[in-house]
Amino acid sequence: MSRTIYLHLEPHMISPESGATVEIQLGDEGIVAEAWSLDACIAATNYSYNELGIEVKGVEDE
Repeated sequence: MSRTIYLHLEPHMISPESGATVEIQLGDEGIVAEAWSLDACIAATNYSYNELGIEVKGVEDE
């Protein structure tokens, strides 16, 4: 089972002035990856932990 997340970006999607920033969010249900250029989301993908074969266990807050 693959635990790899792919986010494909084409060169024409990325502003030469600002480049691109990739943001990864680990949420309660899964992982979201977004690419941003000039304050606009240019690509996004998401995977649930179940899709990735990841078992989530609760952690007690201090």
